[in-house]
Amino acid sequence: MGMAGTKDDRLYKRIEVTSFRVNATLAVVVANRTMGCLVPLKDVSKSGAGVYSKVKVDKETLVRLSLEDFPPMEGKVVWCGSSTFDPGAPPTHPFRLGIEFTPKDDVAREVQIAIYRFLAKLAGTSE
Repeated sequence: MGMAGTKDDRLYKRIEVTSFRVNATLAVVVANRTMGCLVPLKDVSKSGAGVYSKVKVDKETLVRLSLEDFPPMEGKVVWCGSSTFDPGAPPTHPFRLGIEFTPKDDVAREVQIAIYRFLAKLAGTSE
């Protein structure tokens, strides 16, 4: 593992999608209440996504990320930090969240890969 914040300890390559202004809906499950908000995507990999958030969300918080015509993806927040020095961050969203997808079954895994392929195609990169 590299130092915290370095990108060399990631399992999969991330695809930057900030320039495409892709919005997803993030449902945050806290104390049995679900709060939904629109989150611009920063990047996506086969195992997770980076999003910009208006609110701070604690690590280990369970979330559902919904994108366009895809079923929602279950996941959990693996880190949360400031987006202040991120040039792609909307000024309205001062936080960045790292979300790790936690697919429960093969169907969920298929959705995860479909989302990744959709965004990879949008960004013009191949697997």
